[in-house]
Amino acid sequence: MSTYRKCRYGTGDRRQDRGAVLGVVLIVLLIFSILGFQLLELSGRDGVETARAVGTTRAFWVAEAGLHHARAMLLVSSAFRASPWTLTGGGLNYSAATEINPDGTYTVTSAGTAQTLTRTVQQVIEVRETLPLAFDYILFGGSGDMTIRKEAVINGDVFQNGDITFADATVTGTVYATGTVSGHERTDPGNPPPAMPELDTSYYDALIAYARTNGGASLTYPLNLGGATLYVRGNEAVGDLTGPGTLVISEDASIGKELSIGHNVQVISGGTFSIAKNLQGGSNALLYAATGFNIAKSADVSIGNCILITPGDISASKNLSISGLMFASGSITMKKDATVVGCAVAGQGFTIFKAPRLTYDASQLPTTFPPGIPPETRLIDIIWRELL
Repeated sequence: MSTYRKCRYGTGDRRQDRGAVLGVVLIVLLIFSILGFQLLELSGRDGVETARAVGTTRAFWVAEAGLHHARAMLLVSSAFRASPWTLTGGGLNYSAATEINPDGTYTVTSAGTAQTLTRTVQQVIEVRETLPLAFDYILFGGSGDMTIRKEAVINGDVFQNGDITFADATVTGTVYATGTVSGHERTDPGNPPPAMPELDTSYYDALIAYARTNGGASLTYPLNLGGATLYVRGNEAVGDLTGPGTLVISEDASIGKELSIGHNVQVISGGTFSIAKNLQGGSNALLYAATGFNIAKSADVSIGNCILITPGDISASKNLSISGLMFASGSITMKKDATVVGCAVAGQGFTIFKAPRLTYDASQLPTTFPPGIPPETRLIDIIWRELL
């Protein structure tokens, strides 16, 4: 006998269950739709904000590119420094305008645009004609090597475009070298490294050539130059000089006794300049030697705010003491107990023997630009800001 069980729910109950399930599904779909629309809206908003952030960043760096374009022109172009200019970018959309201020400084305003967004930066800059960067070091070697022997005391930064060898040296400052350094920590000078100033000898060559043709006989000392330029043909034993003025010697010059050279005096030699005794030089005094300097034993050379300058070499024996600037396109050799306060620049490097005392002192450098050494243009940043 078959037994049938009655279903607990009727047909109407099943329809109600299906309707309830369908309602839940619709509600869930509605919720997901709303969430989807909100996610799309957020995504679109994030995309707009991201695009805006990228555009404003690009606009800032485009403005900075215009600023650096103007800085580069101020550095290299005297014409650009002489009058206001407006620069525009080639591949970049910027406009950089320079304004000359009453105090001689420059205001550069650069507006950069990217993706319709614009940002503007401004900088005040001083352009200064200064002595070359090489004169910022106690020792600067343009090429070759630097060898400093025993018991050296060096106060100031050192640079050599080559190798440096220290033996028992105490250095208060930074040692820069393009090559290796032994006896001290090496610091990379950067790329490009500072350059050796090129000496233009045309000013001196013209004076020496005139002295060889039109110079007179040896002079009588002491001598007051009285603002004049005097010419000697041949060799000359120099005596006490007061200035201002210029003494031009066509061949060798020598200092064989203690003497003084006054303020703003130039002594120019077409040959070798030999210093055998103590020499006191006034401010802005200048000694030039076409062939080179030979400074003998126990010479005390005090030349404040000026220079010994030569396209040749400088060689100093024992007990050299000098305050000022030594500049040689060739090499500089100091044999023993040298004391230098100021700066020494050598195109072909240094050989320094026992017990040198070397101290950088900017106050001992020239207050005027020596003939033949061109000034270097530097930019001094005063203020930077973004204009809102």
